[in-house]
Amino acid sequence: MLLILELSQNKLINDKYYFLIGFVLVILILLLHIYRENFISVVDVHLVSLNIFGTYYNLNLFDGILFTSFIVITIFTAWYFGGHSAFLFVSISWNFEVALFVVLTGRYELIVEFVNILLVIILYFLESPPDRKARLQRQIIENTNQRLIKTNKIFQRFVPVEFINLIGKKCITDISAGDSAQEKITIMFCDIRSFTKLSQNMQPKEVFDFLNSFLKEVGPVIRKHNGFIDKYLGDGIMALFSRCSSDAVKCALEMSDVLREFNKKNEQFNVKVIRTGTGIHTGDSILGTIGEDERIETTVISDAVNLSSRLEDLTKTYGVEIIISEQLYLEVKDKINATARYLDEVIIKGTDYKLKIYEVITNSESIISESKIKNKEKFESAVNLMNKNQYKEARTLFSEITAECSDDYPAKYHMAQCKQFIQDLD
Repeated sequence: MLLILELSQNKLINDKYYFLIGFVLVILILLLHIYRENFISVVDVHLVSLNIFGTYYNLNLFDGILFTSFIVITIFTAWYFGGHSAFLFVSISWNFEVALFVVLTGRYELIVEFVNILLVIILYFLESPPDRKARLQRQIIENTNQRLIKTNKIFQRFVPVEFINLIGKKCITDISAGDSAQEKITIMFCDIRSFTKLSQNMQPKEVFDFLNSFLKEVGPVIRKHNGFIDKYLGDGIMALFSRCSSDAVKCALEMSDVLREFNKKNEQFNVKVIRTGTGIHTGDSILGTIGEDERIETTVISDAVNLSSRLEDLTKTYGVEIIISEQLYLEVKDKINATARYLDEVIIKGTDYKLKIYEVITNSESIISESKIKNKEKFESAVNLMNKNQYKEARTLFSEITAECSDDYPAKYHMAQCKQFIQDLD
């Protein structure tokens, strides 16, 4: 019943132009009826007979029945084989011709028009075989489209649409092995600290649930800042930011706040507090696909990727949350609402490349953060002294900083380094 009502409603909406044509023809018939005598005198048609090429034809009851049957068969045939549109066209045409005949001959053979209109009304609300076939085909096409849309969305969960767009493709079906593009990208690596040790006390299912609960929190933050997760690395992630390099740093700061709230929620379940380390660098990178015909994978290849990974690893050494490169610092220092302090100049593992690194100070531990901001200039002066091999002077400044805040791990780390260098020189 609901299907019939829906089909009828759709027909009434779709057939508005047919109704308009019918309305115009009805007006025309009424005008012909009103001015019938004038019109007949022009076309030389008598009241009870038709003058066709000089021959008069009178219609009797048998003619009316035959004519009615012919109309009924024609309309039904158009409905059955031609579908809804053909049926409406034929029925409107025949109704106009019958009405015209009645008006011009002056014979009110309403039985013909009554049967005709009754048939039209009945067939109008019935679905013809061609219409049913067309409806089923449309349903198949719509269902197929919905499945394709759903499948495409699922694929986008494996291959982000942002990555597809970056390599100049519109759809995942356009991708093939070897597609690539060069773009300036800001790369973020984020890793959960000591997760292996933490997961030793969990069942495999609990490990997956815990990781997914964490990723469920940070994923929206990354998208919010115009980035996307390119890879899941066990207990870590690699995210890309192509619009603005400051987006990555702002994202890392908000992720720190989210992690703090995440730990608070997990306290009631006696889950150990977790910490993360984040390394961020920016530079030209090659984005593309590698593999072969049957298996491909997206990847990013560049020194910037390797440096970002190294920076994330250095967060363990210095005991900080976020480390960025000097290049990135110079780009974002006036665009982020946070303080960054010069941390050190390091030789990147596996290379001869020297890189100045900066710590972005978060609000995760307010007392420590306040001390770091307060002693920023003193800390940076101590680092510069240490880099000039003035270890005793540097050690003195680091001692003053740690005396005020014993949990300033970079200061403690540098102070231990200075002590070792002094001992080696002696």
